[in-house]
Amino acid sequence: SPRDSLLCVAGPQIMSRPSILIPISGSHESVEIFVDELPDDVEELLEVLRAELAPLEVWLKLAVEYYKQGKVNIFVYILEQGTDPEMEAYYTESKAERVAFFNALASYYTQLGARERDKKKKEEHFDRATGFFNKADRINPIDPLSWVGKGVLMIYRGKMDNAQSNFETVLEQSPNYVPALLGKACIMYSKEKYKDALELYQKAIQTNPACPATVRLGLGYCYARMDKPALAKQAFQRVLQLEDDNVEALVGLAVMEINGRDGDLKTAAADLKRAYDIRSDHPMVLNHLSNFFFFKKEYGKAVALALSAFQNTEAAQLKAESCYFLARTYHAQDDYENAYKYYFQAVKHQPEHILAQYGLGLMFVQREENDKAVQALEKVLAAHPNDSSTLRVLGSLFAQREASHEKARNYLRKATELAKDDAEAWMELAQLLERSDPVGALKAYQNALSILLKRTESDSDAPPIPGALYVNIGALQHMAGETDEAIQCYLKAIDLSGHELNEFRSTDVTTIYNLARAYEEKGDLDRAEELHKGLVHAHPHYVDSYLRLGSIAQQRGQADVACRWFEQVLQFQTDHVGAVTLLGNAHLAKEEWQPAQKRFERILAAADKNDPYSLLALGNIYYQAKFKMDDPEKVKKYLKLAKDFYTRVLDKHPANLYAATGLAIIFAERGDLKEAREFFAQVREATPKGSGHIYDVLVNLAHVHLAQGMHSNAVHLYQTCLRSYTDQTTHTTHTTKDITTILDFLALAYFDWGKFEECKESLQRAIHLAPGDLTQWFNLALAQGEHASSLMRKEARVRTVGDLDVAVQELEGAIRTFEWLGGLQKGPNVKIFYSVNKAQKNATKLKDLLGQAQKLRTTESERESSREALRLEQTAQLEAMRRERERVKEEEERRKAERLEELERLAEEDQRRSEELGKTIMLEGTRKSRARHDPDQDGEQDGEAGPSKKKGRKGKGKGRKKKANQDDGEDGGEGNGSEPDTPEEAIPEGEGEGEEEEERLQDPRGEGLRKLASERKANKKRRSKNDEEPEADGGDDEGTKKRRKGKRLSKRADADDQEGTGADQEDTSTLAIDDVSESEAAPQGPTRGDLREQIRAAIDAHGKDNVTTKLIMNHLSDHFGESLNLEEHKQFIKDQALKILEAE
Repeated sequence: SPRDSLLCVAGPQIMSRPSILIPISGSHESVEIFVDELPDDVEELLEVLRAELAPLEVWLKLAVEYYKQGKVNIFVYILEQGTDPEMEAYYTESKAERVAFFNALASYYTQLGARERDKKKKEEHFDRATGFFNKADRINPIDPLSWVGKGVLMIYRGKMDNAQSNFETVLEQSPNYVPALLGKACIMYSKEKYKDALELYQKAIQTNPACPATVRLGLGYCYARMDKPALAKQAFQRVLQLEDDNVEALVGLAVMEINGRDGDLKTAAADLKRAYDIRSDHPMVLNHLSNFFFFKKEYGKAVALALSAFQNTEAAQLKAESCYFLARTYHAQDDYENAYKYYFQAVKHQPEHILAQYGLGLMFVQREENDKAVQALEKVLAAHPNDSSTLRVLGSLFAQREASHEKARNYLRKATELAKDDAEAWMELAQLLERSDPVGALKAYQNALSILLKRTESDSDAPPIPGALYVNIGALQHMAGETDEAIQCYLKAIDLSGHELNEFRSTDVTTIYNLARAYEEKGDLDRAEELHKGLVHAHPHYVDSYLRLGSIAQQRGQADVACRWFEQVLQFQTDHVGAVTLLGNAHLAKEEWQPAQKRFERILAAADKNDPYSLLALGNIYYQAKFKMDDPEKVKKYLKLAKDFYTRVLDKHPANLYAATGLAIIFAERGDLKEAREFFAQVREATPKGSGHIYDVLVNLAHVHLAQGMHSNAVHLYQTCLRSYTDQTTHTTHTTKDITTILDFLALAYFDWGKFEECKESLQRAIHLAPGDLTQWFNLALAQGEHASSLMRKEARVRTVGDLDVAVQELEGAIRTFEWLGGLQKGPNVKIFYSVNKAQKNATKLKDLLGQAQKLRTTESERESSREALRLEQTAQLEAMRRERERVKEEEERRKAERLEELERLAEEDQRRSEELGKTIMLEGTRKSRARHDPDQDGEQDGEAGPSKKKGRKGKGKGRKKKANQDDGEDGGEGNGSEPDTPEEAIPEGEGEGEEEEERLQDPRGEGLRKLASERKANKKRRSKNDEEPEADGGDDEGTKKRRKGKRLSKRADADDQEGTGADQEDTSTLAIDDVSESEAAPQGPTRGDLREQIRAAIDAHGKDNVTTKLIMNHLSDHFGESLNLEEHKQFIKDQALKILEAE
């Protein structure tokens, strides 16, 4: 049967041929199928698989073997049959195998989509792959191979971040899962994170050392990108050890040799040849061979190999590489059409191919499609912002756009910073800077020249330095005033042309003309005239040299000769504007107004009716003509005509600063100072910085400010101009006459302002620069005379002898100057621009003023002497008063110090007395307490005194107690039989034995004790109030604290003085109580009961409202409260004391 012809029964023997075993259902036998005999008709084989219910693993192995043999359709068919819903019912438990089926199909369609060029079909393949992955996920959503497969699919779809997330999800569960490691390594490599990619490749190899050799290619590629060629070579060599026919490894070794510093091109060629012998259709090998032959300038082979590579690959990246090699080869052969074609194809296949983008940009430049060129090159710059070549080309393109010059400068400057030896970049930058920054342009040209000189010295085959470079350098040096250096550059340029100077070749005309101008600037007019005559002789229609010859004649004062040179131009160019203009200026120089007017009117009529220079010249002519007119109406008429011409210029050229300046001058002449000031201010803002015209504007604006009396503004503007005129760094050319003129204006402003010292200083500076200018001397004498007059006009109360001394000196100097100027006479060497007669009159006038000044000085000197004597007398009196105040102050301080010392002593004595009184009261209270508890002992002691004595004292004590409670203070007493005011004041029965002690406390000295206690309580309150005064913010200084302390001590001292004899009585009372024996002293550590007993004893002895009782209660409260910490008792006692005070 057909089945028998395909299958045979396999036993346990081992076969040498590769085969697949299909287990027979219900037995231990298998059917063996040799992989090299797989049938093309797979239906019979599938019937066997279905009949035997073969494991899905066997289905998958068969499908893979068909795939390996290139029978992709059978591979797909087997997998589709295995995943048929009817078959799934038999393999519900084989989840892993079913997932593997879907993953295999998904991977297949992923590869199809990757190779497909049609976008629509590509997406269809990717969508089918996604569908199979989704089916696999429904069976096992955490299968790692499914996640890796989806990651690969996302890579092909360009979703690198999503792919990376898939790989990382797998690695979180299985950190050593090799497919995920390799997938993430691929992502890291594409993101140019070569170090991370390298670590992942290394981890994959460590996890599975037996992995395919191609995995080690990743190591080589990473090392190559990390600029570690030695390690890259080792990696590629290791791949070849494991797989000696690995084409990628051979190509990698060849590239390392080509790019290496000590690379061996023969070895590289051998590696590429070996790779070509293994795979002659391998696109990578073909591309690199094309690159190799390109550098050998074998362009035919390079084109053939690149075309072959293009035709043998479907990978977009390899196709782009092939197109780039083709375009570059055609570009090198100046075949711009084919170069453009393949650059365009390369960018189409791989838009991020930077070299192709750069080449395409150059092709757009060659095709003059500058906008497209900028777009292409800006993409290159975005990827490589420091590529000097791209920056240079972009700078050159933007330089052609007037509005993009700033961007062009930035690009070119950055290019020269990155590639300092790029002479072309320096020259591009110099050309761009010629108008805006001549100094920078000169430096750039010089840098380019230095680079080219070094190049020609080191390379004899280097192209020669262009003579135009020397001409440009010379022209910029000429403009900067470096005429000697400019002359040398012009001569070098003529020498490089291969001609002699006196040949006056047409190629050297411009250089020779510049050379003649340099000699003219240097002052060598003869040499300049010789060169210009040579030019007009060799080139009779070279107009510029005719005009320069006329200008040289003007400089020599040969106005007629100059006019003849200018008129020669008009012989062959009758309406040459330059010649007519110079003729008009020649007439103006001779103040020939009408001929000059006709010349400029001719230009307006024949050449250009709106020629701004001619209109300005006519405006200036009418303005100057008004000075020759005495008729006010004609002056007004000429000013109006001048205004009309300036206005015509501004109508056509609103930014013409000369016309605006002329119009502002007209306003000033007519007295419209506000309008003039506004015009000058606008001109000032519009004038470019560094322009020489700005100073003329500032001077005119200062004139207007001065006319308006705004002296400060005028002075500031004059000084600004003066600083610029004298500053060598501004590169402005100003003569001594210009500087002295500004000094004259500045002196006039100070004179009008009344600041004569500054006025004289300005005039003296002008005289120093031009000592022969007699007008400056005249003005200086005027300033000296006016200064003297101003000093004499001062009010008498502020005028000093020194002022008058200065006035006399000024007048004497001014008189000498005027007498000298008045005695001069005009001559060939003496030019007088002032009135001699006026100088003589001024000298006479100042002599009279000098006499007045001398008289005033005498009077003022006498008055000042009197004032000085009075001042000295007043000073002596004030000094005596000051010394007396100091003496009194010292005496007061001495007395105060003594008083403070006395107060401190009294305070210490007061403290001591208080302590003794408290101690005595405590002892007395303790004794009474003991007496109550031991009546016999108390009786013995009382009996010693005798009954009669005790009775008498009792009556006496009651009288004194009554007297103490009386408010009127009378001495009489009716208290022997009176009743107490309150029940608490009554003496309890059985306590008569304490009357002797009561009498002792209430003897006549008790009155002093009461008074002392009352006053001391008041003093204590005052001291407490002073102590509680808050300090000022920031705290009092030590002196303030001492003063407060002195005040408190002073108050206490005053209170102590009032106590008087009361203090002495207290001492006596203390002595009377102190005779208690030491054995009766209060025991240590008083108790609550002791406190109560002593308080009660005090009330019994003196009464509740007695001041002495109050003092005792306060003292006991402080003492026992501190000893026992009985705050409640302390507060109770103080509350009782407060009630006593209210009662009193």
